[in-house]
Amino acid sequence: MITIDQFQKKYPFSFDDFQIQAMEHIDRGCSIIVSAPTGSGKTVIAEYAIEKALEKQGRIIYTTPLKALSNQKFRDFKERFGPDRVGLITGDITINRDAQIVIMTTEIFRNILYQDIGSIGDVSYAVLDEIHYICDEERGTVWEEVIISCPGEIPLLCLSASIGEIERFGRWVSQLKGTDMEVILHYERVVPLIHYYYWESELYTLITPEGVERATLKSLKRKINAFLSSVRPAQLYHKYAGERWVATLESSIVSELRDRDMLPAIYFKFSRKGCDLAAFRLSNQLSLPPSDFPNPNKRRADKRIKGRGRKWTTGSVSLITDEEQKSIEVFTDYFAAGLTSEELKLDQTKNILSWAKKGIGVHHAGLIPALKECVERLFNQGLLKIVFATETLALGINMPARTTVISSFAKYTSTGQHRPLTATEYIQVTGRAGRRGIDEIGHALIPFEIWTPLAQVVEIATGEPEPITSNFRFSYNTILNLIHNHGYQNTLPYLKKSFAYFLARQHHLNLAYFDLAFYGIVAILEEFGYLENKSLTEKGFSLRQLHGNNELLLAEIVEAGLLDELSPGEIGAIVSALVYDSDKRDGLEQQLPARLRHRVRLEIERIFRAIQRRERRIGPITAGPNFRSAGSIYLWSQGLDFGDLCELSSLDEGDIIRNIRQTVEMMREMLKYLKPEDPLVEKVKEGIEILYRDLVVVRI
Repeated sequence: MITIDQFQKKYPFSFDDFQIQAMEHIDRGCSIIVSAPTGSGKTVIAEYAIEKALEKQGRIIYTTPLKALSNQKFRDFKERFGPDRVGLITGDITINRDAQIVIMTTEIFRNILYQDIGSIGDVSYAVLDEIHYICDEERGTVWEEVIISCPGEIPLLCLSASIGEIERFGRWVSQLKGTDMEVILHYERVVPLIHYYYWESELYTLITPEGVERATLKSLKRKINAFLSSVRPAQLYHKYAGERWVATLESSIVSELRDRDMLPAIYFKFSRKGCDLAAFRLSNQLSLPPSDFPNPNKRRADKRIKGRGRKWTTGSVSLITDEEQKSIEVFTDYFAAGLTSEELKLDQTKNILSWAKKGIGVHHAGLIPALKECVERLFNQGLLKIVFATETLALGINMPARTTVISSFAKYTSTGQHRPLTATEYIQVTGRAGRRGIDEIGHALIPFEIWTPLAQVVEIATGEPEPITSNFRFSYNTILNLIHNHGYQNTLPYLKKSFAYFLARQHHLNLAYFDLAFYGIVAILEEFGYLENKSLTEKGFSLRQLHGNNELLLAEIVEAGLLDELSPGEIGAIVSALVYDSDKRDGLEQQLPARLRHRVRLEIERIFRAIQRRERRIGPITAGPNFRSAGSIYLWSQGLDFGDLCELSSLDEGDIIRNIRQTVEMMREMLKYLKPEDPLVEKVKEGIEILYRDLVVVRI
């Protein structure tokens, strides 16, 4: 049997005490939660659990919150453990599902626990990576459902970034499972971090591993206050918040990082447009001749940006060596050869490949998946020196840097208001700074901005992460699965095992909501015919297969026969309206057939209102239809070229692909709902076939 000492020999670095402690608990078969900073080596602990499972001829389930992260782990583990031993299950793709190591999204694991629990009888460990997602407002409930439903004989290995009051989470799991969950807290970063403040083209050391530099802080406050009192607010905004100032700031920061040998860096900006424009502007300042880049704002017809870029003179700044440029060209030529003709025609493809040749990258959800992978691989090879990225890059994707730049401490909320970054968010983005075994020090750079006082910056940067919370919520699918698996009488007690109920009791909150919500949902399911005499009807057995925020609405649309006369493409458009969760419009609603825009849509909204009225007593469960991207789905179903679709749609290319994939995923679930003899089955299958094509198809 492999020992920790033998396992240690497989790695070029010595294990930390917290890693050894976790491995000792794995040897004893304990459930564990490990909370440690990003980049501290939590994955090594999971790899030890995998080794132990393989040694016993058992299996291990490894869950992640993101399909992209699951794909990345799949590639990594195939290389480490061999392709025959590793499988992948996401909503998009299934590979080797009976392998000893199966990587999947957390939602897939939840579905298996509800509907196919017999298939995991030989599982030795379940790894829940990025367990802090339990705090996520939209998806956190999935992690709670998994922990509640996972059989007690399968120990859990929960891996978390730094998060507050994690001991409370451990107490909940210990109470739930009837056995102690071991809690391992590790606060020390592998690579120490220095925080800098950038003011008037100077870099000030603000916080070191020893603490706040009080003298520097006092001096900075005095300088900034003197400046703020000397200018009118209108002048202040014009000078320190306008587009021209942002462009100058980006350029000067990158130059400063280059001169101080603080590259490669991730420059976090909180908008996709901001990332694209930053790369566009910087690329035209580098010492290589400016390329004729497609304007990242092309669909917004912002000619001022393009003109302004040409006015800037080419400077002497260079981020990469001649040798690095040749390596980039070799890689990008190789990578481009693997892209489809449609991918090659996209403006964002031309941008990414052109910017890469100057050492610049962009990473955000608006990119097609292949381009995000291109940027990740070039950056991890050290060939990209600056990547402008949204905060989604901080959520698990492996892209460590020497430096992170946080462009703003103010974020826009969904209501269009500003709010400050939280300490947890700051820890998350700065966790990318400092590469183990490469950098002795990591760097976090914070530019001056008018929105956030310096004192607040220091408070956030030195603050403790927010406490772990619960976002458990009831759904029709959950209730039906629990009644089916555990019986009606046991379902409410089962729901009261949730972390939400545990916290409510600890804080002496009103617990009546759990009873109210449960009985309210049961009443709705009975009224619509999914439950009868506290048991699932035939319709109920079908509905338990559907997941999402609109499962009851979709089922009622099917039961009302609204899809019967529609074409496969029209069905796809309707399904897309039930999975699309953004307020961004594609501007193509008028491209939908008239019957979808009028009669069918009105009927769907009538059904939704009927559900909504019944949910008033318990709070909203059903999200309702959202037709803002249905036009894009319909045009794609009609065989439109992807490049042409992108020209017509106001959505980003990555958003279009994501929406098509989500639509296809829900249509696959529809097949589980429908009876095999239902004529709708063939239409749905045809709809999946015409939607899931070309660059929408997932490639691993």
